[in-house]
Amino acid sequence: MGKKMEPQKGEGLPINLILNVHRRGDGTVLLAICDKDVHGKTFREGKLKLDLSGSFYNGEETPLTRIKELMPVATHLNLAGKQAVSLGVESDYIQGEHVLFIDGIPYAECVNFRE
Repeated sequence: MGKKMEPQKGEGLPINLILNVHRRGDGTVLLAICDKDVHGKTFREGKLKLDLSGSFYNGEETPLTRIKELMPVATHLNLAGKQAVSLGVESDYIQGEHVLFIDGIPYAECVNFRE
């Protein structure tokens, strides 16, 4: 740990995110958002494992504007990769000091309590 994820505003990088929307019968919506460059890979550090290769993250490349529209209505956010986690930090869903790094890859989760 010890690192803090900061928003990546102004870097001018293209946003390449994979989105998988998980809708449950009870009305909950979980967004699994992953950077395209780490999608399909598995990372390990000590006893920690970040598996981005399974069906959970297996979605479609989605425009940033669409992801930003969906984030407020989601009940859970699961973010993996620099761009995905930075989006969570920029959007005030994730606090930078609560980001976990596994083999250098940022990872964060959020439960979005709605009124």
